[in-house]
Amino acid sequence: MGGMLKRDTSPPFITVISFIIAQSWIMAMTLLVKYFNCILTEDGYITLGGTSPIYYYFLKDYLGNVRVVMNEDGKTVEQSNNYYPFGGIFNSKGDGEQPYKFNGKELETMHGLNWYDYGARMKDDWFFPTPDPLCEKYYSVSPYAYCLNNPVRFVDPGGDSVRVYTETHATGHTWISVGEGNNMVVYSYGRYNGTNKGPDGSFNSLANGPGVLLKLTGDEAKAYNNDKSEDGMSVFVVADVTDEIIATAMDKKFNSSAITPDKGIYKDNPSAHVIDEYNLTSNNCTTVVSDVLNESGSNALKGNILQQSSSFGTYSTIPVTKRFILPVLMQNYLNKISKAGSIIHKTK
Repeated sequence: MGGMLKRDTSPPFITVISFIIAQSWIMAMTLLVKYFNCILTEDGYITLGGTSPIYYYFLKDYLGNVRVVMNEDGKTVEQSNNYYPFGGIFNSKGDGEQPYKFNGKELETMHGLNWYDYGARMKDDWFFPTPDPLCEKYYSVSPYAYCLNNPVRFVDPGGDSVRVYTETHATGHTWISVGEGNNMVVYSYGRYNGTNKGPDGSFNSLANGPGVLLKLTGDEAKAYNNDKSEDGMSVFVVADVTDEIIATAMDKKFNSSAITPDKGIYKDNPSAHVIDEYNLTSNNCTTVVSDVLNESGSNALKGNILQQSSSFGTYSTIPVTKRFILPVLMQNYLNKISKAGSIIHKTK
């Protein structure tokens, strides 16, 4: 399931790897120029022929499709592409200049194959010839479908598994995870070191306190989610942001401090770090999840509102970014926007 094709070009450089390692950097670069056409970068590619490298830059649309390839001089158009909704190319110029096109993916044309390389799978025209290896997450969607059959709006999420969880038992809770199975990492922020004492020395469950971020992996992550599921949690997959981006942002918060709780169930636990001061109304579990989604580039919490303009009866559209404070409000909003063809997909 979900297997990839293998192309073996048997490059001559394999037989001289030891020679490259042993000899000078100049010799290594000479062989690189001889046996490779270009070096791919985030913004385009570099050709290595001739006496000096030449840089080329991709101009992409909102789906990541390479529409224009510009020479480093900023004037010469090396390639231009137009696409049908599922990636078919028409009315193009310089088609053979470079193979990265629809969604920025490589188009494999050897022997007339004409499939796009999406990493985990190849894409043939409007569908995947092999089933999605993670199709059990999306029972209502064909395992061969590309982007819910809505390629004008969405790009393939790459099998990422960013999930937002909410539960509304008592004061409720919101947390987030990345990864699957044994590779799942749960990030949960809260008052895991107790709350601040009141003037009379007493504790209040609604008081502020040290803000603790949990980073749970493996069995700890599974146990945490299993325990929370007893309180009737809801689970939402966020399809427009990658595991890597969310994990990088949350790891930065987690690693900002090495202080562990001095009491509670996570006392001295290296999976729990005191990172800041928890505030019930401005810095809590739900605001942390809201912030990481918004700052990661996800559009899950972004929308528009109509605002009346100065002229009577006319309105203008104002973009808004939501930052929820209460778990129940986050849950209600995600329930509302979760549907087929949405970047939010509810699984539980």
